[in-house]
Amino acid sequence: MDLQKPYKLNMRLLAEALERNYIKIEFYGKEDQLRFDRIGAFYDAKALKSGVVYLIRAEEWKTEYGEVPGCGFIIQGRIPLEEVPATTSSIQILDSCSSFRVLDILQELFSLFDEWNQRLQGALNSQKPLDLIISASEKIFRNPMFIHDNPELFMGQISN
Repeated sequence: MDLQKPYKLNMRLLAEALERNYIKIEFYGKEDQLRFDRIGAFYDAKALKSGVVYLIRAEEWKTEYGEVPGCGFIIQGRIPLEEVPATTSSIQILDSCSSFRVLDILQELFSLFDEWNQRLQGALNSQKPLDLIISASEKIFRNPMFIHDNPELFMGQISN
């Protein structure tokens, strides 16, 4: 498996990251699959690519943008829901906050999951894969973790 292939996220994970950072949003998830591998700033409708979630200002929004397959949108400001096609996932940011702050929060999330994916792949080729899998997952799940088998034989834990 290619270790450089980015980990794909869904809009729900992006929405949760924004809310954790006290940004007021409305989330509209349609067919919310793991399909976005990066965040991009909207600048040209011709450059829209599948697999990218775009940050766009409400006054720049046009309904046809949502018709590009595989794109998601984070819209700064409110637009009428009927202007977003039913197959498009979107997040509307209701607070007035900096685009740079939103991009930074979401880029950190993509980077976190990319690092996790690479560490999990590396763990599979190591001598103690379970310990490394648990260690790699600590930042993602933010809880103490351990692994056991069916008869509850202890097999690994996060070491502090």
